[in-house]
Amino acid sequence: SKDSKEENVENTEDEAAMLQRIISSFQANPNDEGKAPAKSSRSPSSSSVGEKGGEKETKEEDEEAIGRTVFVSHIPLNAYKIDLERVMKKFGEIKSCRMVIDKKARKFSGKAFVEYSKASAAKKAAAAHTDAKAGKKERISVNGHLINVYLALNRNGIQDLSDMIKKKTNRPDKRNLYLADEGYIDPSSAAAEGMSEGDARARERSHKEKLEKLKNPNMYVSTTRLMIRNLPPEMKKGELRLLCVKAVKERATKARPKVVQAKILYSEKERGRKVLQSSGRGFVEFEDHEHSLTCLRAMNNNPNFFSTQKRPIVEFAIENSQIVAKLKKRKAEEAERASQKKAKSE
Repeated sequence: SKDSKEENVENTEDEAAMLQRIISSFQANPNDEGKAPAKSSRSPSSSSVGEKGGEKETKEEDEEAIGRTVFVSHIPLNAYKIDLERVMKKFGEIKSCRMVIDKKARKFSGKAFVEYSKASAAKKAAAAHTDAKAGKKERISVNGHLINVYLALNRNGIQDLSDMIKKKTNRPDKRNLYLADEGYIDPSSAAAEGMSEGDARARERSHKEKLEKLKNPNMYVSTTRLMIRNLPPEMKKGELRLLCVKAVKERATKARPKVVQAKILYSEKERGRKVLQSSGRGFVEFEDHEHSLTCLRAMNNNPNFFSTQKRPIVEFAIENSQIVAKLKKRKAEEAERASQKKAKSE
């Protein structure tokens, strides 16, 4: 239920703020002026933080605690804390799992911090992710969605990770490659259970085609336009539009999604006469990226849409920057001509 999910998501700040909070939690609290030094909860009861031995002992334990923590990103928004723990515990015993809330949206951000009982477990988790990205092992996934795992080795390491996140966030990814894995379902994951063989083959083929296209530097991943496969043959674009808006509203009840374009691809078939037949593929473009992402995650591989044997295959569309630039130029020229024609008529 919604309430139980909210209990599993710690009500806190964004990842940068949470990193700082973790650093603070690992550091000894400074003594208030004029007050006796407080005893550290990590140091022995006989040693206070104000004493040299206590300070040294606490710092060493702090460094060890930070070294046990990994930062996890790209977690599906519909995942629960228990889902993440189930995947991450295969690397070792988990001491705590802290899910990150987006400060502005007040919703789960898809990021979390996992602290293990031993630093070796954290290193093992990070190493598994590194090996997976190099193609040596299978990628780590939660509910079929591929995730990223980063290790912070010390206090400076966590701060470096915070700086890296901020830098990556502020640096524009012109091709939006971080969205390339959205919609991908790991065939060996629980999310793939019940998926038909036809759907599994179609997904793998689509994923390979997408990766091949993205080898071209002119191709990029759209942030607002979705490609949807397995559409019922009788579905019209108006029905597709309404279905996608409904999918967003069911997950984000206060959202007001606006669809800019809905399009179904047709092919000509010769049956005595030329008729248009649905190809089972379509595009839906939202005005807002968050609504596109919500629609993707609500519909993708959901047996409640379409049919259990042909579930929706939803991905962010791949666009050609050169073609998009030409279309924008053409629209601008048409708008200019229309404006000039109107001015003359007046």
